[in-house]
Amino acid sequence: MSIPLDHRVADVRVLLPDGRERRGTGFLVSPGRILTALHVITGEAALHQPALGPVGGIEVRLIGDLVREGGSAHVDPKRAAVEMAERSRKSWRSVKLIWPEVGDPIPRFEVALLEFTEFSSTGPLPFVVPPLVGTAKDGTPIRALGFPRWSELDAGKVGKLLEPHVVHVAAKPAPQLYSPFTEAKVLSGAPIDDKFAGTGWEGLSGSVAFDDEGRLVGIVSSAKRSSGNDVLKLTLMSNVLDGGADIADFAKLSGLWDPSRIAARTWPVPLALPSNRDADLEQFVQYVRANWISGVLSESLDGDKPLPIRGHFEQKDADLDELGSGSLRADLPAIDPVAAFLDSGRALFIRGRAGVGKSHALMRIAEFLCWRYEVGRPASEPAPAIFLLKTWRPRSQDLVDWIHGELERSNRIRRDVSERWLLEGRVTLLFDGLDEIDEAERAEALKGINHFLEEFPKPDFIICGRTGEIQEIPRLGALLAIDTFDPQDVRDHAEKVSETLGRHLEESAILLKLARSGGGGGGS
Repeated sequence: MSIPLDHRVADVRVLLPDGRERRGTGFLVSPGRILTALHVITGEAALHQPALGPVGGIEVRLIGDLVREGGSAHVDPKRAAVEMAERSRKSWRSVKLIWPEVGDPIPRFEVALLEFTEFSSTGPLPFVVPPLVGTAKDGTPIRALGFPRWSELDAGKVGKLLEPHVVHVAAKPAPQLYSPFTEAKVLSGAPIDDKFAGTGWEGLSGSVAFDDEGRLVGIVSSAKRSSGNDVLKLTLMSNVLDGGADIADFAKLSGLWDPSRIAARTWPVPLALPSNRDADLEQFVQYVRANWISGVLSESLDGDKPLPIRGHFEQKDADLDELGSGSLRADLPAIDPVAAFLDSGRALFIRGRAGVGKSHALMRIAEFLCWRYEVGRPASEPAPAIFLLKTWRPRSQDLVDWIHGELERSNRIRRDVSERWLLEGRVTLLFDGLDEIDEAERAEALKGINHFLEEFPKPDFIICGRTGEIQEIPRLGALLAIDTFDPQDVRDHAEKVSETLGRHLEESAILLKLARSGGGGGGS
């Protein structure tokens, strides 16, 4: 799936303690990671400190998310702004600063990396590849897309909405002895109102600039104040990647690489991935994504955001008697299953009645684990392996033998390979359908699971079931007891699905009419 570069541009806001916001631009440079200018996150004054201090809460929204919502274009800009503001209000997502880290020395180059704190099933996050990095020659035409403050639209009572704006510049990469920036003359896209002279580019900081071939040349850091709005200052990405050992972590985490230094020119080769990746595991992750994530989860979502999962999350020692009762309650908190898995110590029991979303929660965690493995953060991240327990016969088959058989059947994984994965903890085991094992064999199943977990202590795991107590499996760290879907969530989701279904039915009716008339090319 190809994601247009423009759809990867992000509006960035930092929530300050006094209630104000600092705004800027970013770019989805690799799966789950946003590239921006450091001062967008810290403020300009912090760049003159010896080390990076605490930063406020950070949120971003991608143009791709807003485009996918659609339906806001209108000849009246104010009306368009109001409609888009209403649609985009829920598009903000939390991110955290991963480079540089708080306490690190202020880096020599004015760049920063953000990472999403929760993984969304929708959007372009899983599908992007790091762009190629290009070099700029004198006069190289470059195109940047960002959110300068002067381009904001008035959305009435909703407030102001920043509109993405294109700027064309020509690079002037003269040697800089003391400055990490290079100047770029603005060719088009500058604000023409005198009231923005010298300040019109506020909000454009962090915009990435691409050449005509789609190569990432640099990132906008500031404007040259003495030039009005005619000259921008860029941080050239080729200089950053040549910056030495103290910048190496940025190059690896961002996934960026310089093609002039890589002879093979393989596409893509994110530096975040170690060279000794397990080829069998790589292939297996592709199978999981194709057959479970794209084949099951994505189809169930039908392009919409997933229904919130509501219930309770409790650590192992909590009182669990009232959890998972299945009553229709609207006051239960929405729970992120990925966060529940991580907070459980990667040993989670998901419990709830039939149809409340246990398997859906499991698939969302599997999608997150696929993403973590694919981007190599961390390099030791295990891959998800999903198993349907209904085909296991505990009385006649050891769980380990059944797992090896399932891996060989589904993806032709040899037993010696799958045994190494289990011994080394290279896979996270996702068991669905504990309740689908025959009631007469349930005790044997629990005994077999506990024996397996003693024999193979390294793999992380999740177990889904309608009933059961967390104490029955000692290695479990927490329980996610899903109660039910909030009725309002269901109604909202049904409205979205009905709109989509209505469009499909309308299109189908048109196609059927065309087919019956001979395609419209000279019917009876």
